[in-house]
Amino acid sequence: MTIKNATTVLAGAATLSLAAGAIAAPDGVHFGVYVNDQGNLATQGWISAEGGYQGDQLVFAFDALTNPVTNETFFDFGTNSPGGAFAYPGEIGLNFMSALHGWDGSAFGESGNTVTMTKQDGSGESATSGAGFAPGLSWAIRDETTHPNNPAQWGRHHEDADYTINNADDNVLMYMIELSLFHTPGASGQPQYGDSDTFWVIFNMSGSESDVLAAKDWINANLVPAPGALALAGLAGLFGARRRRQA
Repeated sequence: MTIKNATTVLAGAATLSLAAGAIAAPDGVHFGVYVNDQGNLATQGWISAEGGYQGDQLVFAFDALTNPVTNETFFDFGTNSPGGAFAYPGEIGLNFMSALHGWDGSAFGESGNTVTMTKQDGSGESATSGAGFAPGLSWAIRDETTHPNNPAQWGRHHEDADYTINNADDNVLMYMIELSLFHTPGASGQPQYGDSDTFWVIFNMSGSESDVLAAKDWINANLVPAPGALALAGLAGLFGARRRRQA
């Protein structure tokens, strides 16, 4: 299966539907973004039908969609946060932190495929994953320029991208990639938020609910740091920085 460019996929689409065999998106169509107590960007679950934010979360799964006119497949998800969540102006973006991985029924391994992230603003701006870290895309935090007549939106980050799995294999039920959020201040004196911890996104091609849950469990068991490990790593970095400043 070749999943064609998402900008083509969306052209002329009247409605969108779940790809054949896919389940309803287990994590909705957004993941939440906020600033944690350490001043770093962080992710949390977001399911609008269940009250919005679901607490801190590092593993997300989204289902493939099909354009009923062209029968082409793509993924559509993005970030969500309330107004006032971030200082503005500025931008928040996503970087690829790994190669794209495929699910073999029991584990994720490097697939040899790539995924392309494309902005939905009509600019055509896109970024594609590589063999490891690859720079992604960023979007402006909403402010008086982007939403001049709606102050309630200022300081919000709510942006979507289309994701295209390039030369996808029909035999692969799910793909997965590691991502990280980054922030760029838009004016002198604005706070600088630290990068988020790595988080994982599953692209569910045609897996069942039990397949997706098994994949999530595998990531949590094999890739997500144990509770407290991230905090210890952060403290180690902090003390290391202090030692360097004192040297």
